Amino acid sequence: MHGSKVVFTLPLDYLSCRMSSSANIAVPSDNQDRLVKRERYSRELSALLPSQCILSSQEALKPYESDGLTLFKKTPLLVVLPESIEQVQAVMRWASG
Repeated sequence: MHGSKVVFTLPLDYLSCRMSSSANIAVPSDNQDRLVKRERYSRELSALLPSQCILSSQEALKPYESDGLTLFKKTPLLVVLPESIEQVQAVMRWASG
């Protein structure tokens, strides 16, 4: 990849927000659901990438919660850092499947 770095983030699932019946505001999915998804996706991606290329801890995800527009911070579900073209292709195939 000639020194460049590709970063993929899996954002919160905004469409799975539920509406609160009492206050009529959007409430994010349960944290347990996020943890289950994070674990499942990490396991699936670990078949494609070395473990150091998959970031899933809260501390590791923190720097990726914003793209510079800090008004809209959201911690991603996962971050993957492929190290080769083949790994990028594998992640893209996984994401589209």
